[in-house]
Amino acid sequence: MLYSSHVSIEGGVKLLTNEEARKLPSAGKIVDLANYLSIVRTSTANQLAERYDVSRATIFRYLNVLYDVLNVPFVNKSGIGIRVENGWWFGRKQLEDFQIKALNRAIEETDDDQQKEDLRSIF
Repeated sequence: MLYSSHVSIEGGVKLLTNEEARKLPSAGKIVDLANYLSIVRTSTANQLAERYDVSRATIFRYLNVLYDVLNVPFVNKSGIGIRVENGWWFGRKQLEDFQIKALNRAIEETDDDQQKEDLRSIF
């Protein structure tokens, strides 16, 4: 199994559980890692190493593959935290700069916390 998730009947993407992710071969783990970071946006090397049952060094090798092969735009890729750039999505259309600016403007202008959370979820 190479793919990290499947499309549900409702059209959404279901993340694999940590147990399912651990059973993937290395190539599958790399694909799942791209999908996982696309959805959760931030994580740590320790959390990812635990999720995939690999060492932190292996996680950084996987991240280098994502950067080199898929051009994943990391904002931070350190031992403290791993975060992908706002607007980047694995397997989906990426947001254009003007769309990111419009979303950020809408987040700044609203006082409704739920609406802010909903808008941030687009990133």
